[in-house]
Amino acid sequence: MFNVVGFISLLAVMFWVYYSLLGGTPLLIAKYETANDSRLVRGFFHVHYKFLMLFAALGAMSFSILDNKLLASALACEFALGLIAMRLIVGRMDRIRNTMAALDIDATRSFRKIISGALALNLVNFLTMLAVVYNSTLIHCTKTPPDCVLGQKIDGQAVPCTHVCSIF
Repeated sequence: MFNVVGFISLLAVMFWVYYSLLGGTPLLIAKYETANDSRLVRGFFHVHYKFLMLFAALGAMSFSILDNKLLASALACEFALGLIAMRLIVGRMDRIRNTMAALDIDATRSFRKIISGALALNLVNFLTMLAVVYNSTLIHCTKTPPDCVLGQKIDGQAVPCTHVCSIF
């Protein structure tokens, strides 16, 4: 059961970060003419970090019960990253949003810089999680026979070789 919860949580974290990259990029071109514009962006990142922390906590607990230290520590770092980013990024958005007036170019520029930083953080975060999953023991592959190479031929005859991969 913890395999499934951990795996689903890991997929949810990766999907959520990828979604925020795609959904957050158009926010860079908004004009921020009203307080509702900046409130929408702040809400987007607030919800993003809340769900990121939820999925990361579930996954970290599941993988720590399974004694998968790499994935448990990666998801614990995701939780910490979400907590810190929510305090810093959403907090800075709140401070700037409260001082924004219509067509305030400096405040809009600062707001876009915060969004750019958050999206850059999400991109690095997504690539790091891909590397962690790639190097984890989450996916097991076996070869039959163990020393076979796909496409190997002996005396012109193909050697029967199979690769089977599974999750968990």
